[in-house]
Amino acid sequence: RADHRHEIRIPVPAGNDVPVEVVSDTARVETFASYSADGRSVAFVEWFPDQAGNRNRNGEVVVVDLATKARRNLTNSPEFDGYPFWASSGWIYFSTMFDGPSGREAILSRVRGKGGAVERIGTRDGKSEMRAIPSADDRIIWFNRAEGGRGMIFRLELGEPAAK
Repeated sequence: RADHRHEIRIPVPAGNDVPVEVVSDTARVETFASYSADGRSVAFVEWFPDQAGNRNRNGEVVVVDLATKARRNLTNSPEFDGYPFWASSGWIYFSTMFDGPSGREAILSRVRGKGGAVERIGTRDGKSEMRAIPSADDRIIWFNRAEGGRGMIFRLELGEPAAK
């Protein structure tokens, strides 16, 4: 449909259909949804062509207002921004992936759900930091990182709680 909104039905074991609304339906791939604490918006990764024109190579964090279906990009860079997690503080934490000296790397980043400047909060040391999840007060970030050939959970202390 022209408005890119429709409803699909998913069968459940009891035989009843459950309506599921498609909130964003573009020609691009959209993945990794995370909802705002107030339930009014959803953030996800939308895949765009990279600078060379290759399809689905550059992910950007996009937010859709669920009531109005208004969309806005929160990131716009040549790197892949992915795995968003929308914290109750209003920050959206995500990983920015780029080509580094030792191959593909990722660094932890964040941006306000309402928009603004992207902040790099991780370390650029040749190791990939993925899937950030903050503590309730945003003082600590938990994330995945490869270390010694193994995927491990790491902790990053940010100090003062993030301002709302």
